[in-house]
Amino acid sequence: MNVPFAEIFNSGPWKGQQIFTDGILQTDDGTTFRIHRVVLAQRSEYFRALFSFNIQEETVLIPNIDSKILEYILLFIYKGNVALNKKDLWDLMIACDYLLLDDLLKCLRSSAIQNMTSANCLSSLSTAWLIDKLAIKEDCY
Repeated sequence: MNVPFAEIFNSGPWKGQQIFTDGILQTDDGTTFRIHRVVLAQRSEYFRALFSFNIQEETVLIPNIDSKILEYILLFIYKGNVALNKKDLWDLMIACDYLLLDDLLKCLRSSAIQNMTSANCLSSLSTAWLIDKLAIKEDCY
């Protein structure tokens, strides 16, 4: 079970580190996440470019990514793992592709392959085409 992203700063190696956050990510529904820009920029070229361009903006909108999906992503970036609901797998893969999070996308690909059945193979293939990941497409055949 996942600990909510906001709880990361209340225990473990990140305890007390929320005071050092230097940015806020906001989703379309208004949900906000306090973040450390350097941590996100280290894990994603998307965030590196975003924060290089938006130096003065504390709050940055992350459009078209659901707050639950962004929370999964942040949990992975900060903790190195994430337990997710299987129904969110493909939405998370699309978001990871968009945010250039290849490490997480690779983990999700493994999970998708393990859970692939004849019943869900076509939806897997259509998502693989959407994010244009050849390796996933080949796994559908």
